[in-house]
Amino acid sequence: MLGKSDRNKSCLFFLLILASCAGKKIFYNTEIICPDGREILVRYARIDEIRAAILKADADKKFYKTSENYTIIRLPENRSFKIEKIAPEIMINCSLRESVMGQVDKIM
Repeated sequence: MLGKSDRNKSCLFFLLILASCAGKKIFYNTEIICPDGREILVRYARIDEIRAAILKADADKKFYKTSENYTIIRLPENRSFKIEKIAPEIMINCSLRESVMGQVDKIM
C-alpha cells in the first residue's frame, strides 16, 4: 500500500501529465525523400515550412549565381541546418512526408 507522501507524488505526477496534455501542442516531423534514395528526417517542422525553405534556397542560389552543392534550410524560431551534397534545384524534386506521432498525414 502506498504511503501518504507516495500518493501525493503520484497525484502530482498525474496532474503534471494532465496539464501538459491539455496544451494540445502537436509536434510534426517531416521526412525529405529524394529520388536517389536519400532520406532526411527533420524533427519538429511542418511540411509547408520545409517546402518554403527549399524554394527560398533555390531562389537565393539563382539570385546570387552560386554553384553550391548543398542546401541550407532556414526554419522559423531561428533554426537552420545544412544538407550536404544535395543542391536546391535537386531538392525541389524530392518528395516530402509529414507525420504526427508516427502516423503519416500528408504526402507531397
